[in-house]
Amino acid sequence: VAHGWEKVAWAMEQTTMDWAVVDRLPAFQRTEIEDLLKSISSTLASLSTPDDGMLKRARESLAGATMNIVRSGPEVAARFADEVRAFADDESSEVRDKIVRRIGYLWNADKALLWDLAEGFVERETNANILAQFVSFLIRASNDEPERIGVLTKKIIQRNNIEKSEGRDLLYEGIGTLTFHLWTRHGQPLARDTIDLW
Repeated sequence: VAHGWEKVAWAMEQTTMDWAVVDRLPAFQRTEIEDLLKSISSTLASLSTPDDGMLKRARESLAGATMNIVRSGPEVAARFADEVRAFADDESSEVRDKIVRRIGYLWNADKALLWDLAEGFVERETNANILAQFVSFLIRASNDEPERIGVLTKKIIQRNNIEKSEGRDLLYEGIGTLTFHLWTRHGQPLARDTIDLW
């Protein structure tokens, strides 16, 4: 059973990957895709199987497909907000990684949800690779929201419970780049104070 859902979820992610194709679909077909994603999500939540790997991979693909489809706009983002939040807090780092790598998809669809997820990643995420991806998003978004991003960056810097892993060096490089960017391009004193402490 889990293997079948894994394949269906994977196919949904692949189908929704190319936004130009999805955007050209008639509204009724996009609605059918959304309804199918909702159905798969509720079915996966109710399954219990000894092969957690297949369910994890199904949730990972479903998280990717869900983030792909929320690009449609505010209505779709609102419809899938609970699922997106659940995926962002999933026990699997691969599922959380799908959300953080596509968090920018919410920029035009639901900024409030985007910043809610951002706060959650800053406060709770301990995986250095996921945080490195998140910092990469913050770098790209820093010209539009430098004050908010400066505060989030400071919170990440102050954390002491980030897992020691290969991704930690990449995370620190990203934080350094972001901090320097916030100081040189936006004149943030908080960023300058951080550089002085280093």
